[in-house]
Amino acid sequence: MFSGFRTKNSIKYARENLQVQSLQKQITRNTLYYETGSLYYDIQSNLVQQQVLKQSISRIDNQLVKIKNMMAAQQAIAFDTLELANKKLQIFTQLSSLQGTAAILESQLKYLINEPELEPVQASEKSLIDLSIDDISTYFQLAMDHRPELQQINAQKKGTGYYAKTLEGAYYPVISASGSYNTARLDGYIFDGSWIDFYNIMLTFQWELWSWNKDKRKVQQVQLESERLDIATRELFNNIRQQVKTAYQMLEITGKQVYLQQQLAEQETERFRQTRERFQQGLTTMLDLNSAENDLTSAQLELEKSKILWHKYKLQLDHATGIIGVKN
Repeated sequence: MFSGFRTKNSIKYARENLQVQSLQKQITRNTLYYETGSLYYDIQSNLVQQQVLKQSISRIDNQLVKIKNMMAAQQAIAFDTLELANKKLQIFTQLSSLQGTAAILESQLKYLINEPELEPVQASEKSLIDLSIDDISTYFQLAMDHRPELQQINAQKKGTGYYAKTLEGAYYPVISASGSYNTARLDGYIFDGSWIDFYNIMLTFQWELWSWNKDKRKVQQVQLESERLDIATRELFNNIRQQVKTAYQMLEITGKQVYLQQQLAEQETERFRQTRERFQQGLTTMLDLNSAENDLTSAQLELEKSKILWHKYKLQLDHATGIIGVKN
């Protein structure tokens, strides 16, 4: 009939405990999403660098063909082809190193997601990326609404409160009642041996008035745990804000780098085009042409790496706000 609200609070405590376990799964899932996405972008960075180097090799091959034609017309010397051949070998060395690293990264990705037969990752098509981001306050609010760690610690606090109330139930009596209906044939003394119906009603009142403060100490321990969770909540809140702030600032910095590298790559492309034309006209040297090609390759490499880096910081921001893996 009455148990000091033990049953009700025990059910609520069990419900919050189940919620804590469910949120732990979400935390683990988000971490896996982030690690997988980060590794995927490392592979993409590797692949786009390979593409840039292959484009550089293609330009060198074209230059070699033209220089050989110029040599046939006695307009160039063998040293020019030797220098280009050495440069091509250097790029092949870089390319080979990248290909080896890509194989290692692919193996790590297969292990991480437990897919041994995963198809090789293909380089994504080069496209313009939207570098616009919202105000940082928007991401702070997203984190407050979606980070499972905050939801988990709130569930822990609620569960601790219900557990404390369950223990406080020991301060109250337990009242129980039971009843039964019976039919029996009674004989002897005042009974005549006929069948009669009768009821049994039992009322139990149990109250432990003294437990040497054992129950009180248990409640105090739970209250201390609640205070610890309050401190942990504040620390978690500050940590999450710092994670969001760091990812946001790195995203801003990288966005500016992408914009500047895009301009530099365009300028170096034009510079290489003009230098190549001047070389063909005999107005500049092979040294100038090689320098222009080197600078173009370097600018393109940095541009593609900064683009991938922007995506990685965007992934980091999604993880910091708790919306990673959420479909829009």
